[in-house]
Amino acid sequence: MQTSSSSSKRFLVGLCLLLCAWCVALPRVAHGAEESRDFQEHYQRAMTLYKLGLFRQSAKEFIVAYALNPLPRLLYNLGQLLRRIGEYKEAAEAYELYLRTEAELAPERKQEVERYLTALRTETQVAARAPTLISDSERASKAGADEPILLTLPPAAEAKAGRFMFNVALGLSFPIFIANLTSNNLSNALPLGFTVRPDFGVAVTGNRNGYLIFSPSFTLGNSYSLMFPVGFQYDIPVVVRGLFFFFRATAGYGLSIKKETTTTTTGTVETTNIVHYGAVEPEAGIKYVLAKRVNLIFEPVAVPIFFNDGVIAGGYRLLFSAGYNF
Repeated sequence: MQTSSSSSKRFLVGLCLLLCAWCVALPRVAHGAEESRDFQEHYQRAMTLYKLGLFRQSAKEFIVAYALNPLPRLLYNLGQLLRRIGEYKEAAEAYELYLRTEAELAPERKQEVERYLTALRTETQVAARAPTLISDSERASKAGADEPILLTLPPAAEAKAGRFMFNVALGLSFPIFIANLTSNNLSNALPLGFTVRPDFGVAVTGNRNGYLIFSPSFTLGNSYSLMFPVGFQYDIPVVVRGLFFFFRATAGYGLSIKKETTTTTTGTVETTNIVHYGAVEPEAGIKYVLAKRVNLIFEPVAVPIFFNDGVIAGGYRLLFSAGYNF
């Protein structure tokens, strides 16, 4: 019996301290915490314990959930549970704080809570006049056999990527090989230089991990290279929240423009060579999506392969990009 009393006293002290801390910390808690994973875990655990009839443990989980996200209806739930286990003073404090902080309080809900407060004040006064050490089970039976009704929260929407994707990639291009099977010359298809590439994508899978993409790219170096490919990208989520491995493959049309100056006996002649080509580009990389759907992307593997008649050329791109899902 003494052990139960000691545990109950520690529970009372902890509740009082937390309720005081809530009043001080309430204005500083960001509304965005409502969708935090930690809050959802503690809230769901509290509801599970409540359904199992473990009201004291459920109340403790509601306290942690409220500390993460001070939603007024959690105070109502806490008051219901504390009233059920016989912690009348703390239940009254939770109800009073609920009445002060609930912005959309229905008249019938207000009347209900005020009835609870009237009954709790009576119970507290009786307990103050005749203090008795009783067990938690005895308190619960004294509080009544009726099970408390809790307010539920709508399930938090799982953070998903947007329907559309836009990124801007910057990086370097490195030519690797050229196979000249005919007399044509495609050596300027992939210049050694700086690449700029905007990516436009639209989700084509239900989980919004697969995108149909259009990625025009411009490379400036010893020649100018333009490419207009379309293709597909698929993001594979990994253990770390917001982190994805992605694979993409595009194919399309491109052209390379290179100006050359030739000196002859009659003077200097400047010529412009334009080569039209097809291209395919397999890629892989890592994408991290921030809370506000901002994409940070590193593509260590990008291998464009160009072909025109009997000429095949290939290279390597190292790209960094950032963008947004909407």
